[in-house]
Amino acid sequence: MTRCATAAVLFYPALPVHMLVKCKDLSRPKEGGTPIVQTAIAKNHSRHVWLQRLWGAGALTVLALFLRTLSISFKIYLSGQIGAAGMGLYQLIYSVYGFGCTLACGGLGLGVTTLCSRAIAKKQWHRVPQVVLRALAFAAVLGCIATGLLYFGAAPVSKMLGQPILATPLRLFSVSLPFAAISGCLQGYFYATGEVVRSELSQVLKRFTKMGIVMAAFAASSPRQMDAALALIFFVSSLSEIVPAFYLSVLYRVSRKKFTSAQLPSSALTAAKGSIALALVKICLPLAVCQNLQSAFHTLENTLVPQGFAKSGIADAMERYGVLSGMAMPLLSYPAALLVSFSMLLIPAIVRLHTRGQREKLGRSLSHILRITFVFCCGVMAVFLFFPGPVSGIFSTKGVAVYLRLLAPLCPLIYMDHVTDCMLKGLGLQFHVMIQNLTDMMLTVVLLYFLLPVWGLAGYLFTLYCTTTYNLVAGWWLLRRRVDFSYLAPGWVAKPLLCCLIAGFVATRGLPPVLSAFPVRLVLFLVLYFALLFLCRDLTGKDLHRLRALLG
Repeated sequence: MTRCATAAVLFYPALPVHMLVKCKDLSRPKEGGTPIVQTAIAKNHSRHVWLQRLWGAGALTVLALFLRTLSISFKIYLSGQIGAAGMGLYQLIYSVYGFGCTLACGGLGLGVTTLCSRAIAKKQWHRVPQVVLRALAFAAVLGCIATGLLYFGAAPVSKMLGQPILATPLRLFSVSLPFAAISGCLQGYFYATGEVVRSELSQVLKRFTKMGIVMAAFAASSPRQMDAALALIFFVSSLSEIVPAFYLSVLYRVSRKKFTSAQLPSSALTAAKGSIALALVKICLPLAVCQNLQSAFHTLENTLVPQGFAKSGIADAMERYGVLSGMAMPLLSYPAALLVSFSMLLIPAIVRLHTRGQREKLGRSLSHILRITFVFCCGVMAVFLFFPGPVSGIFSTKGVAVYLRLLAPLCPLIYMDHVTDCMLKGLGLQFHVMIQNLTDMMLTVVLLYFLLPVWGLAGYLFTLYCTTTYNLVAGWWLLRRRVDFSYLAPGWVAKPLLCCLIAGFVATRGLPPVLSAFPVRLVLFLVLYFALLFLCRDLTGKDLHRLRALLG
């Protein structure tokens, strides 16, 4: 189960078709000249393509890390203002809002990306603005419907959750759904045209707007009642959704000048618009059904946790839920932003090998990627396992370190699951991934419903580990059906585990006072970990060269 998906920025779709075509054209050496000159040109083009991809992926990684840093910083501030119980209510509201947002967007972002990419690849420039226009019309309608459902359903949902004070924040937040849907459509357009970084800056503007206004409002007059504080937070959150919609609209007005439909007669445009609307429905409807089911199960998961804690006899159920979902899990998923660039480069590489029918090389590459990913996962797990206190010290709430240590072994499962999903998408198995995630969520809901009232926190942890392991094993089973690759080899599992455990013990035991500072111990751990990996030949320069050759 992909528990890292607390921020939408984590998992990007496959690169658009026309971008892959461009990469393919760039990598082909020009005709003419001597063989030596052609070889030099080919190497130069290959290096240029690699640097171009690495630059784009690196920019997105930095942006993803920055967005996650802003998100965690804001949660640190909020936890100091509304406490752990308030953070639990905050997470509950966002889980319900997430379902409304999924209903409003209806898969339109991916639909816009797909149709615009096809139009650009076929040089049908006039279709690009028509796709966006039709999608925006759908977004406005779906956004208004979702707003009405959430606004008038806020009171019944709040009573069902046993938290009547959530009704007002939900009503205030529901107004932002049309703007969120519009932003999703326009982001789909920018994914298709390759202007990803510019569009992702809209999220930075939204975060800064929300953080600035909320902090200014709390500084001016801090609300003493929880309902007033939540109403203020989500009123500002609703306003902040207007900012990315406006920003992306301005960018789109500038960008669409590249595409014109003035040369076509009006009858052709009318026919094209009708076919575009039908194509959008065909793409978005199945995706919207799956996404809405996933979002509904995810919302149900989040509502079952505090209720299950309360039934098990835990007095501070909402506080525990706030610490787990609002503090520990965001910290656990923070390093996953480093996988963004890796994932963006990974999917096109797998597509190339799969398209060329190089099954043996594809199998070796998948095994190599999984091994390198596991090395990264073990390092992250050890940091949370051996340094939970300093890492969780950014939160003033007590108990975060305990949960962080309990959840640390989830890191290899979660991160490996994410990379496995990217591999499956590269093989064209997106539908299988959706079905797999749906079954995972159904299993999660069943386990939470039956285990939480009896086992409490132990039931929650068992559910997390059980369902995440199921999702990873199911993903590997799907991969094995398509590609012959090796996994769970004792060597590449045992060596990184032993190296990270030895490095962690050395970096945290018996050090002199001059080396007791957390940054010093962290650097010492990283140096020891990678030194041990190279000593036992689990990570070599040849591995890194092979990975660069695959992704380049």
